[in-house]
Amino acid sequence: MKQQLYMVHSVSGNTRSNASAFSHCSVQGHHHSEYGISYHGDHNNLRWAMSVGTLADPNSVAMRYGKKFVKRRPVLGCGAVIGSKFRALVISDTHFPYHHRDTFAFLKEAKKKYKPKIILHVGDIADNHYVSYHESETDAYGPAEELKMTRLACAQLQKMFPVMDISEGNHDLLNKRKAKTAGICLESLRSYNENFQTKDTWNWQESHFMEIGDAQPRLIPMVLKSNGRWIGHIL
Repeated sequence: MKQQLYMVHSVSGNTRSNASAFSHCSVQGHHHSEYGISYHGDHNNLRWAMSVGTLADPNSVAMRYGKKFVKRRPVLGCGAVIGSKFRALVISDTHFPYHHRDTFAFLKEAKKKYKPKIILHVGDIADNHYVSYHESETDAYGPAEELKMTRLACAQLQKMFPVMDISEGNHDLLNKRKAKTAGICLESLRSYNENFQTKDTWNWQESHFMEIGDAQPRLIPMVLKSNGRWIGHIL
């Protein structure tokens, strides 16, 4: 069975409509409270769409704006796409440095269990809270401190996953968006890898297409204890 996977930060918050609208399968992030898989059968194939939630700390100052959405709680976790010849781990919305403190321990165990050959990050690696178009929280990190801590988190992630395909997230794009607002030529900006001091084995694109054969999606929830810490094992 031949299938093509479309990876993009966000298409819509409804995986069912994604699965029925595309002639390929898809993975996305962005919608922190969306975590699931939907299927749609067309006359050619069975299509699926997966949303993989977030790894941002829901109690961090950067996520404070979401507290008012009491019926849309963030879902922590990641995903995998596993087949006979294709094995990928799918990560999304880490929002460094406002990630959950057990993020790296969780990803280490997910890597150990699923043994992925490909690592996919669906975007919003960084939060860039200090440069948001929304008002920044007064008790958030300052610009220099946030960038320093984001670089440290990226270094830790790249040590774990030296090669990774990344779809640009809306938070990743904030520097470019602010540059456009200020009339600054985008060619004068640093690349993502230069800015985060990561090696160019991280491949940043707006979206990615890839052949996945018979691979199917799996959700990997990050289940928390009552104290907000990860339970320590993959379900």
